[in-house]
Order: sequence, then C-alpha cells, then structure tokens
Amino acid sequence: MSTYQNKVILRRWFEAWNTRNVSVLEALVDETFTADFVAHVNAQPAARMGREGMKQFVRTGLKNTPDIQITVEDMIAEGDRVAVRYTPAGTDASTGKPTRTLVIQICRMVGGKMAEAWAANVPAESGT
Repeated sequence: MSTYQNKVILRRWFEAWNTRNVSVLEALVDETFTADFVAHVNAQPAARMGREGMKQFVRTGLKNTPDIQITVEDMIAEGDRVAVRYTPAGTDASTGKPTRTLVIQICRMVGGKMAEAWAANVPAESGT
C-alpha cells in the first residue's frame, strides 16, 4: 500500500469514531486491523489486542465517552508507518465533566491494515 492509502485507512478509523456507532466501528476493526494487532500505550508493556481486543476497546471507549469527537490535527506517513496527532474530546460518563486528550500515535501498517501502534496521550487543558 502507498503512504497515501495508509493515511486514508487511518483517517477513516478516526472519523468513524465520530459516528459513535459501535457496529460501524467494529466492522472497521475487522477491515482495518490485523488479527494479531499489538498496542503500546504510554510506555506500558505491549498488549496483543487483536481484533477482539480492539472491539472491546471501542465498546469501552464509547461507554466512557458517549459523545466522543475526534479531531485529526496532523498526519504524516513514510514507508509502512503513519504518525498522527489527534484530539479526542467529549464528556466523561463517570463524572459528567468535559474531557479532552492530546494523542500522538504511530501505526505500522501491513497490507492495508494496522498491525502495531505506539501511542502517547496526556489530558489537555480546556481550550488548548
């Protein structure tokens, strides 16, 4: 796949979150993640999530932030990697308070699917 095609795949993934539709997101997991997808988040040990783990991540994410809105700020691709800076925002279901996070993620793509991702995220101040 070209770097352009890899960016399109990631953009579709992040934009799908804005539908807040579990069925749409789970179908996209099947289409755009490898069966052995691995996540590295905030320097924690790698988690072999696979598609089922990603579907659980979707369900939990939508439960915790039911009005989530993701804004892709930047996306850069080279070779089999795509780096993206994005901002998920919404309401924390447990507190009822607004939440906003800054995320930088690098995805390794294999055959048009996300095989591995490294993400670092931090809560953002409102209005930043």
